[in-house]
Order: sequence, then C-alpha cells, then structure tokens
Amino acid sequence: MYDDFREGLYMIYPEIININTGELLEPNTPIPSLGKAMMYILNPKFRTLHKQRIKAGTRGYFMEGNTIVAVCEVTRISGLYDNPM
Repeated sequence: MYDDFREGLYMIYPEIININTGELLEPNTPIPSLGKAMMYILNPKFRTLHKQRIKAGTRGYFMEGNTIVAVCEVTRISGLYDNPM
C-alpha cells in the first residue's frame, strides 16, 4: 500500500534479500526486521499506475490483508520502465 492511502492494495510480490550475502533469503527463513527486497508487480494492468507513482524515496507498507506488517521505501527502480509485459 502506498503511504498516502489514496488507493487500495496492489499485488506487488517481494523477494527478500539477505543483506549479508546479497542472495535471496532461503524459503521458510524468518524475515529480518531490517533489510531489502526485490519487488515484482504481479498484475500488468497496474504497471502504468505504478510508473506514475513509484520513484526512489516513495514510502509504503507491506500488508497482510488489511494489516500493516512492515514499512518500506523504494531505493532503486529496475525493469519497470524497460521491461514490457
């Protein structure tokens, strides 16, 4: 969910990165309280909306249903503008 709560939830899938090794976290590994993730937009019809909204510094939340489980901030964008669906 974006920080401004203007719109609803989006299916943006995180792959959590081990900040010590740079590798993806192994399945069933507890997620650390501070870290990085690669995020993937799962619904292609929202790519245009995200292209307009996401930039470095954009803040938002990881959600489980309607519950906030983590705060996040975009640090870098790769693939959104040059990766056609």
